[in-house]
Amino acid sequence: MMLADLNTFSPFRFALEKRRVRSLSLVVVDSLKLPRAKLGMKVMVSGVAGDFGGAAEGRVGGIGAADGGAKRRKVRFEKVRLRELVYLLKEKGLISDTVVDGTFSDVVVSLELWGAGPMGDAGDWLLSGLNRQLSRFGMRLTEGYSVLNYGVIRDQVVNLN
Repeated sequence: MMLADLNTFSPFRFALEKRRVRSLSLVVVDSLKLPRAKLGMKVMVSGVAGDFGGAAEGRVGGIGAADGGAKRRKVRFEKVRLRELVYLLKEKGLISDTVVDGTFSDVVVSLELWGAGPMGDAGDWLLSGLNRQLSRFGMRLTEGYSVLNYGVIRDQVVNLN
């Protein structure tokens, strides 16, 4: 109803458009290496002990560190589903590009990754470094194109007749 009101009563028009964009896709290469989390056990998240019972209660912690002037961070992902990990990689600043889920998996994992700032700033060497880390866990980021929905707001055509 809100979308219909926006399109009817405002000077703007909103629509969803499919666009082909360059993206990274997180894929599982070796499912036997996935760091599957054990549910219902005590875990440490950013130095705080807690009792987390289910996969829906996944936690993400970040720890900052200085490394010779370059900003390096360790990010721990505790009890997160693979499909959520895709978006958390971007949210925590390990990747600045568009990321899509190529795992199609609900497996719950716990892992720790190091990042050296946004990937868009440093290019391919950060992607290869992140892929080296992910390969230990049976995953990989691949470059390609995806068709994604984008919300587009345009000026409404006004008929003055």
